[in-house]
Amino acid sequence: MNVDPNESDGEENAVSGTRRVPEHKLSCDQCRQRKIKCDRGDPCGPCQRKDIRCSFPTGFKPRAKRQQVLVSDGYESKLDAISRKLDRISLAVDNISSSSQQPQGGSSAAHTAISSQVTPISHASSPSCNVRTGPEKGSEFEGDVTLTTQATFATDFLQQVVDSNQPSQTLPEIKSHLDALRKILAGKEVTADETRLVDTQRILSPQEHGGFQLPPVNLAMMAVQRLRESSRLQLFWRAEFHSISQFVEYLMTVYFGKPTIADLIVTHVGLVSLLNECGNVETEEVLKNEFASQATVCRQNLESILAGLPFNMPCTPDYILALFMASSYHLENCRISMSWNSLAAAVQMCQTLGFTRENLPKPESREAKQRRAKLIFYIHLCDKMLALRLSRPVLIRDGEITIDFEAFEADRGDGPTPVIAKWARFCNLQGRIYDILYSPGSLLQQDIQRETNARRLAAEMEQLFQTKSLAEEHLFESIGASIGEKQSEVFRRTDRVAYYSMRCLVFRAVKPASLTSSAFCDECLEAAKNGLEQHRICLSMLKNVETIVFEFYMHW
Repeated sequence: MNVDPNESDGEENAVSGTRRVPEHKLSCDQCRQRKIKCDRGDPCGPCQRKDIRCSFPTGFKPRAKRQQVLVSDGYESKLDAISRKLDRISLAVDNISSSSQQPQGGSSAAHTAISSQVTPISHASSPSCNVRTGPEKGSEFEGDVTLTTQATFATDFLQQVVDSNQPSQTLPEIKSHLDALRKILAGKEVTADETRLVDTQRILSPQEHGGFQLPPVNLAMMAVQRLRESSRLQLFWRAEFHSISQFVEYLMTVYFGKPTIADLIVTHVGLVSLLNECGNVETEEVLKNEFASQATVCRQNLESILAGLPFNMPCTPDYILALFMASSYHLENCRISMSWNSLAAAVQMCQTLGFTRENLPKPESREAKQRRAKLIFYIHLCDKMLALRLSRPVLIRDGEITIDFEAFEADRGDGPTPVIAKWARFCNLQGRIYDILYSPGSLLQQDIQRETNARRLAAEMEQLFQTKSLAEEHLFESIGASIGEKQSEVFRRTDRVAYYSMRCLVFRAVKPASLTSSAFCDECLEAAKNGLEQHRICLSMLKNVETIVFEFYMHW
């Protein structure tokens, strides 16, 4: 094999006893083009052997100097005008926020007096001195409370874009968006009772405790201890929890662990109810104000969390509980559509995990099964109630639930034991009212067929209402022992009002006799008259009861 000696540059350099000292920092242009090693001499060895001209680059290629972007006077004036308008919008939003957080008398004193019971760290994180303790807004229809939060977030975001001092190519669009924000804020009537909401940005950039200020841990544990000791507090406690210990698990995760969105929702809904109830029964004025102010803080946090819920969430039991509690919270504030949306998401997760079945594919403990059965029962109850109120088909069909609810009436949790079996059968009847009498298909049936179905449903409903169970008697006995016999009578009559209203709805589907000029049959009028009479009696009794009993009656 013949080797050209002129091409063995590396070998000759390797065997050479002396090495040439490089005279240049870079390889010559010819060696760089041929992609061979250059000894950087002047001339270099490879170029000498090839008898070609050797040339070197003059040095490292200098970096191109950056040129500052020139902004015309027209752009500068437009940016300045937008910046001034954004400042005015931010000032208007701040005024809206500050008008609802003026402290009432005693709020600062409440912090001073309770500081001996609160650790310095938790007390420093408590914002109750900046939050009003007056009565909250009675009802917020269809989620209007999130408007200020969303406007604040959008305004701050646009402010950051404009402050970057770079010319924007979408100035007309920005201007139109800012004009829309101004119209929203200008048309919003602010009242002194409107609560301040936490900025949604805190959800997008969570900090300690998920980005929210929590009540002092000592105050929260004090409320939990009172809940354990008071049968009255347990009576009006959240029905979604099987036991107080279940709520404490979520509480500890939020305060001392790494909470998820589900943990935050469950804990805040529980704290809002618990702190409000503790404030209602508290006799000491200082502590009463502290409970009320911290309940307001939790409510503000909860509103911000619910306003920023993602569309897709993990399908886990914790998120099922959280979404159902969010649905209950929306229902308590008269946001029917938002309550239905949260409930629909919870039901979808239940069906995905098979929670409506008697047995799951994976084994579960007895306590876990009790929690699951109780949760499904209340989801089933809320589903039928909201579906009938909104005139929609139910989310969970009766045939999809195979859980034996009667077996769980004997499993005592904390608080009064609900009449699970009887109420579950009433739920089934509620679902059938829509399917058989008021669905689009049933409305096309003959009048005689609808009347037959209505009378059959009414007979089943009356038979179920007249049936008394041992669990029902125990429930009313525990209610009487907790709040007194006089107030417990309201609960008994509440069932009668609900029964007569359902009976009236059933007979509303029956066509009246041809000889009468009325639009309703006699049975419908009789049920309506009986229901109104029971409602009148309840209203007369509610004049002398606590506020929480009145709220329970209205929601039931």
